Amino acid sequence: MDHITLSGHSGAFPLTADAKRQLVAYLGDARSAVGPGPDGDETVRDIEMAIGDRLRAALDRGATGVDESEMARILAETGPVEAGPAETGPGAADRGFSGGRLPWLCRVEEGKWFGGLCLGLAIRSDLRVEWVRVFAIVFLFVTSGLLGVAYVIALLFVPRMETAEQYEAALAQSRR
Repeated sequence: MDHITLSGHSGAFPLTADAKRQLVAYLGDARSAVGPGPDGDETVRDIEMAIGDRLRAALDRGATGVDESEMARILAETGPVEAGPAETGPGAADRGFSGGRLPWLCRVEEGKWFGGLCLGLAIRSDLRVEWVRVFAIVFLFVTSGLLGVAYVIALLFVPRMETAEQYEAALAQSRR
């Protein structure tokens, strides 16, 4: 009897070797479907917790371990893990944009000062973010605040990326 630990559960679950192979394959497929990153990690943890709850219930009914048929039933109850609509584009780096099309500009959350637009523009145009911010401040005064109004409006409509690396990867994918 093999044992496996799952997120959200303190003990190891006793499984037959075939049941463990099924579970490992299922979780590998789930990881591939949801993709990398914090959202994918959280989704896989949630899946592990749900499977662990079902395993605990099976063991509480008196089973000494989970065999292949019981694992198949548990995984069938859990259901298949499919890529969401954002995963259907040409690459995982395009996540969040329908049809895999990357908008011209994205806000970048990590490292932002105000809304992330200057950082997104700097990444998009391969400029240093400090220069983009300086130009934005200068043009804010030159346009008597009109650029500030445009900036706030853009915050409402420009899509958001979590990290600069995610945006750079999406740009590299869209340039292929």
